Amino acid sequence: MLTGLLITATLIMMLFPETPLARSLHRHLVEWPLARLAAMDRRHAIFALILIGLALFGSELLVMLGSADLVVGLAWDVSIYADTLLAAAALAAVARSRLAWRALLVRPSRPRRPRARSRRALRAKPSARADDEEGPAWSLALAA
Repeated sequence: MLTGLLITATLIMMLFPETPLARSLHRHLVEWPLARLAAMDRRHAIFALILIGLALFGSELLVMLGSADLVVGLAWDVSIYADTLLAAAALAAVARSRLAWRALLVRPSRPRRPRARSRRALRAKPSARADDEEGPAWSLALAA
């Protein structure tokens, strides 16, 4: 029934735009809601989205809480929490982008070369068999 009324109002506004009824419908169905949406703050938009979600998917919640007023209060609490999370995520993104920007600006102009090893590190390491005085005979005795 509501769909039929909206289709009729749309047809009146499209086919007869200069009539007083079409202008009144346009003012009440298009201009006024758009003006209200433009005046909406971020927290109100989050609240509206959460309330719409609860209305569509939270019918059991309405039955459990017993009143639509309690559901609206719950939606307001959840919207404040979601707004806080979004603000924290935005601040974290700004902080990380600042750090990345600083890292790009402080970059050295010439590429780094690996440091030369000291002569002590280049000397040959003593082998594992250096303390083995007996040689192959001792290793054969261990193998048996």
